[in-house]
Amino acid sequence: MDNIERYLSFTIDGRLFAFEAKSVLEVLINRPINPIPQSAEYVVGLINFRGEVVTVVDTSLKFGLKDYKIKEQRIIIVISLTLNNKQVKLACLCDNVLRMESINFSDIQQVPSFGTYYNPELLKGVFYINNDLYSIIDIEKIFTTNEVLIMLENK
Repeated sequence: MDNIERYLSFTIDGRLFAFEAKSVLEVLINRPINPIPQSAEYVVGLINFRGEVVTVVDTSLKFGLKDYKIKEQRIIIVISLTLNNKQVKLACLCDNVLRMESINFSDIQQVPSFGTYYNPELLKGVFYINNDLYSIIDIEKIFTTNEVLIMLENK
């Protein structure tokens, strides 16, 4: 029997990405973001998510897409990750959320070591749907423990 994984697919600057569905808490549209002075380049600000303060990250900067400009409509994917045995919530900006994808585990391929526009070490793998390549983001590797701790201290 094949193992099916579910992923939330989304776009940034026309590129296709996916988060594991089990890590996604909610998708928000045009939520007000409060800026944080003198924060890291990729930290956009803070939002109120279900009564909790959550850091918003410009995912395009974290992926090295430095020439990309954030669209006027803000789509935020709130994710949960585990660092040092502690659950942490982060919010990631994207252009568009596409849909939930059900992918057979055997259809997930390793990340090529060259020819990508971003750091391949941040990816768990890739998959194709209708000849379109989706990159699976490894949310545990997007941020180091130190980065998240610094963001949490700035709240």
